[in-house]
Amino acid sequence: EIQSSQIQFVHDGSEEAPSYSITVSDGEITTAPVAAAISFISDIVKTVDEDTTVTFTAADFTSHYSDPESSSVTKIKIISLPTNGVLKLSETPVTIDQEIEAADFSNITFIPDSNWYGDTNFEWKAYDGTDYSTISASVVITIDAVNDPPVLTANQLSITEGQSIVLSTDNLYAT
Repeated sequence: EIQSSQIQFVHDGSEEAPSYSITVSDGEITTAPVAAAISFISDIVKTVDEDTTVTFTAADFTSHYSDPESSSVTKIKIISLPTNGVLKLSETPVTIDQEIEAADFSNITFIPDSNWYGDTNFEWKAYDGTDYSTISASVVITIDAVNDPPVLTANQLSITEGQSIVLSTDNLYAT
């Protein structure tokens, strides 16, 4: 679509990398079509149960990237961090703008806060050895709630021998 002398491309939401061709004409002479393609990254979705570490593989990132020159992802850059937990690379917390080499993709983990459940995400860009992707993609992490068993807290009661006591909720503590 041409607007204000600019071409705007709107992706259709598919998982395939878009491509297009351009032909230019001044009304008298027309150029031959020039094929073009767009590097493409898409969102990653991970789901685990509460209190479970989220692990990543190289395929999580490489399968969500395509490049018109068929270049591989050589590294990613973390654009934003998830909330409600810690994103780590080999047990070290990841920072915004940190670059992670492809060989280390399987060393990325997300450790959710204890007993937390819900959705969180972080943004990343892919690098093909020459350029970073122009847009970022999300890693959407869903932590499913787990019904935790109750835990009875140890209580101590004192009574005199031969007497009895009636237990009530005031005497019992459970979480």
